[in-house]
Amino acid sequence: MAKIIGIEGTVIIHALIDEKGTVISIRILQSLVSYGCDEAAENAIRATRWNPAYQRDMPVQVWVAIPVTFQLSDSQQ
Repeated sequence: MAKIIGIEGTVIIHALIDEKGTVISIRILQSLVSYGCDEAAENAIRATRWNPAYQRDMPVQVWVAIPVTFQLSDSQQ
């Protein structure tokens, strides 16, 4: 839907990554309102395997802010 009406922008996801690199919680910090972009960004973040954060050589849970940018291509396919 966003592509059809020409929506571009950035969704910022606040994700809690556990000690194994798995996303265990997500909050949307900056939204593109509807158009399906928030859901697409959330699905992409959940599908990614992350490297865990380390503190004193031990893996720890950490909240990270991840920008997901939606940009339309100039090429016509």
